[in-house]
Amino acid sequence: MSSRTSTPAGRLRKAPEGFIAPNLVQDISRDGLDDTRRGFLKSSFLAAAAAVTGGASAGAMAKSSGQGDPLITEVQPWTSLGMPVTSRPYG
Repeated sequence: MSSRTSTPAGRLRKAPEGFIAPNLVQDISRDGLDDTRRGFLKSSFLAAAAAVTGGASAGAMAKSSGQGDPLITEVQPWTSLGMPVTSRPYG
């Protein structure tokens, strides 16, 4: 555990003062989330979900097609495991 933190790991700490502007807090407390804020949150969530599912489906398509980048899937002539550990005795 780091000596810089006084709060044990896994505990929640209060946000620092001024983390959210006071006028924004008052506005949301008074009017709630308006359509603009709600739309921003919804579109942000949808974009994150699309990024996650898009990456997963691209990987699944490459795997199911049986094809891949030959530079990754095949052993290249310039790669080797090197010399075995016992090739040069020492001691």
